[in-house]
Amino acid sequence: ASLDVRIDGTFEVTFRNYDGSQFSCIGAYKEVEKYQRLVFTWTWKDRPEVKELVTLVFQAEQNGTLMIFEHANIDASTTHNYETGWKSTFDKLERTLKAGS
Repeated sequence: ASLDVRIDGTFEVTFRNYDGSQFSCIGAYKEVEKYQRLVFTWTWKDRPEVKELVTLVFQAEQNGTLMIFEHANIDASTTHNYETGWKSTFDKLERTLKAGS
């Protein structure tokens, strides 16, 4: 992964599926509010004409942080299983955060 987390900064992430196939995603940060909000475009490198949008909102709670997540403007013809992919990503994030505490 390559990340430049600032407004108009860009990122590129390459994913490897269980079968070994790889996919690369690129995007640009539209909103960056430290500890509060992150909005960025989501574009598969092999389909640059399709720009989806990901929004994360973080809210402090008594025992931690609530994350509200939205992946919008999803290409109707996509073959990617976003629900499974994001769930796996958030499971990995949770394990990493627990290991660090």
